[in-house]
Amino acid sequence: MPNITISGIKREDAIKMADIIGNIVVEKSGTNPIYKKVFYSPIERIDGDENPAIDIYWMHREQEICDKVSKHLTEYLRSQGYSNIQITFTEFPGNLFYDDGTHY
Repeated sequence: MPNITISGIKREDAIKMADIIGNIVVEKSGTNPIYKKVFYSPIERIDGDENPAIDIYWMHREQEICDKVSKHLTEYLRSQGYSNIQITFTEFPGNLFYDDGTHY
């Protein structure tokens, strides 16, 4: 973990930014990079303007870590010309995560 899902932007742009977005999450959270995965969701908003959104799915992290990750992701996306950026963190208990049959 973390699993990082990007939506609300063009797929081509998400591909170009995936490494940087993933590296921000890893560096600012102190996560081991071998566990990082970046996904693209082609979901499309149909009731208004599209806005970039990133969801980070991981085990619980302290608020200050989430604040730091969110701040740096938002700054990066703004530098790429995006606004109204949504960052969410979806957490799950470690005992519900299994890696090759072993839970944490």
